[in-house]
Formats: sequence, C-alpha cells, structure tokens
Amino acid sequence: MRINNTQLKILTGSIVTESRLDKISKLQILNFVKEASPVQVKGLLLDGEMYFNISKNGERIIEKRFEQVETIFEEKYREFETKAKKFLQYGIPILLTSLTGVGPIISAALVYLYRSSTDTCTNKCGGAISRDAVCYNKCYIAATERVIAKIKSDISSLSKIDDPLKQAKISKNLRSELSKYTEKLEMFKKRLKKALG
Repeated sequence: MRINNTQLKILTGSIVTESRLDKISKLQILNFVKEASPVQVKGLLLDGEMYFNISKNGERIIEKRFEQVETIFEEKYREFETKAKKFLQYGIPILLTSLTGVGPIISAALVYLYRSSTDTCTNKCGGAISRDAVCYNKCYIAATERVIAKIKSDISSLSKIDDPLKQAKISKNLRSELSKYTEKLEMFKKRLKKALG
C-alpha cells in the first residue's frame, strides 16, 4: 500500500500525542499538521521539523528522501490502524490481555476516530484559506463530541473488569483522554461563539 496524506496525518498525530513533548509543543505541532501539505507532513516525520516555507527544490528533496523510507511508515500506520480499529470495535475487552501499551492503544484509537471525523472539515467548510469559521468549528465540535461519547461509554464499562489493577490503569488513561478532548470541545465552542459574533 502507498500511505496517503490522511493516513500520514493520522500517524503523525498519534506519534506526537504519545511523545514526551510538553503539552504546548504538542498542540503547536498538531495544529501545524492539521493544515500542513503532504510534503510538510513528510518533512516533519523525517526531520522532526515544522517546515512552513519549502522551496520547489526542497520539496523534491523531501519527496525523494521519503520514498526511501516510505515502507517503514506504511508498516507503522498498519500497526496503528490495527490497534485503533480493534479498540473501536471491541472496546475495553481488547485492552484486558495486557497492561503493556494500554495508553498508546487508547490514544491511537481516539486519534484515529477524531481524525477520521475531522478530515473533511476543511474541504467541507471552504478550504484552508477562505473557510467558513462557523461551519468549521461546528464540524470540529461534532467530531470532538463523538470522541467524548466513545470515552464515556468505555468508562461506564469499567465496572465489568474484575482485576482492580487493570481497571485502575485503563480508567486513568480514559479519564486523561476525556480531559484532553473536553478541553478541545470547550476551545471549539469558544471559537464558534466568537465566529457567530
């Protein structure tokens, strides 16, 4: 398979979310990725740098370098997608086989759900340059509410877990994600209010 731009952005979002960067840095990079071109995302994956202005020659160099390692990112995306889809399909039970990687699996699944819900927002609302702010923020609010509903549903299922250690670890990760997406929701609601005047 050849990894497309949407998949690149989803993968990059997961990598950034699970990194040890501070919260402000993560938000800056995630906001960059949201509007970035394919070559900008590839540059970020290759070099860990946010390239805001890239010359035509620079684009050719990045594309050529990415071709040499594309299979690595394709494999990473397949792994990510498999974990994410399993959690979205089976919920809490898929996490009970091991405590290892619980946080990344939950985070990856929610990023996947969020990105799959928001990927069309820019095009749907007029493009990156002349987008309709009301439409855009409503789109992101709906996507964020969908993720929050998923998290709350999983939290309500925690009582079914017999092992208190597993329950505590999964609960901690879910509640951390709930806090993060609740903050996102409030941010988009404020932006919508401002856009409505």
